Formats: sequence, C-alpha cells, structure tokens
Amino acid sequence: MLSDYLTECWNWAAGRTELLKGAVLVVEKIPAVTYCEECDSTYGTVEHGKICPYCGSGHTYLLQGNETNIKEIEACG
Repeated sequence: MLSDYLTECWNWAAGRTELLKGAVLVVEKIPAVTYCEECDSTYGTVEHGKICPYCGSGHTYLLQGNETNIKEIEACG
C-alpha cells in the first residue's frame, strides 16, 4: 500500500537527521467515491468498481480517493 511505503520512507528519512528524530507521520485514508453521470448518484468505488450499482452505467468517474493532501505540519521543540 502507498501509505505503508510513505511511512517507511518517512521513518528512513527522519532517522537520518537530528531535526526529525522522533517525528511521526500520520496518514489518514480517504475512501474512494465514484460519481455516476447517468443517475446522478455516488457510490463506494472499492465495493462496486467503475460500473454504477444503481443503474448499471459505465459513465462514471472517480470523485474522491485519488488525492494526496498535507493537512497539517506541527513542529515542536
């Protein structure tokens, strides 16, 4: 998983500098949601894939779940 890879990279980098020693990376996962253009509904992408479970249409697109955002950086010291 991407979050596991990010955590491993963070731990490796944090351990190499005095400034980041002991710093923790917190990853919050955002659920993937798909939007159907035919019936104007949203549904869980992981559970149903690209085909809308309500109307059977393939005219869908990923609405949420493929983004990466930095929510907060906190420095103490």
